Amino acid sequence: MEEWDSLIQNLESMRREGKDSILIDSLLEYLGRDPEKNSSAAEHQRFLLGLRHASGLEQFKSVLTLAQNSLRASFILNGSASIALLAFLGNIWGATSQFSAAKGLVSSLLIFGLGVLSSAVASATTWCSQYNFALVDFGYVARKDTSKSGSPLGDFFQWASIIAAASSLFLFFAGIMNAVWVFRSVFTQN
Repeated sequence: MEEWDSLIQNLESMRREGKDSILIDSLLEYLGRDPEKNSSAAEHQRFLLGLRHASGLEQFKSVLTLAQNSLRASFILNGSASIALLAFLGNIWGATSQFSAAKGLVSSLLIFGLGVLSSAVASATTWCSQYNFALVDFGYVARKDTSKSGSPLGDFFQWASIIAAASSLFLFFAGIMNAVWVFRSVFTQN
């Protein structure tokens, strides 16, 4: 505001001196906005802004890739354990008729199946969270100040994804522990 008052005072003093016109280039130079003098600074600012945007975009892509790989690993862990357990159950059932072992291992199979489902839910909620964050970032949805990211729905899906991914890993551990418990209880009796 002080700059504006100073400009008005200077213009009034120039009018008192008898000057009735001002060259636009002189006024722009006085204001420090001479396009010829400041063009390199403006280009530099545009370049830095573009660089900042590209850097943010690459970080976003790397976070998505990391999330996809970790969710894929969780899916493969539980899926592979389920397949291995099915193969083992097939061998037990046909060779030794250990029905008590087979009954016990079915619960491990169920736990691993829930782990696969939890991993799939984590993948879906990850997509939903990133979709909602992108809507805010690209201006399709107004930013909400109630959330650090600006998207409370994106935050919700992000936490749901984290919980589902952690649940998938927990279920893998629970399935392994259940299978170990069944092996110990059934095969140590014989």
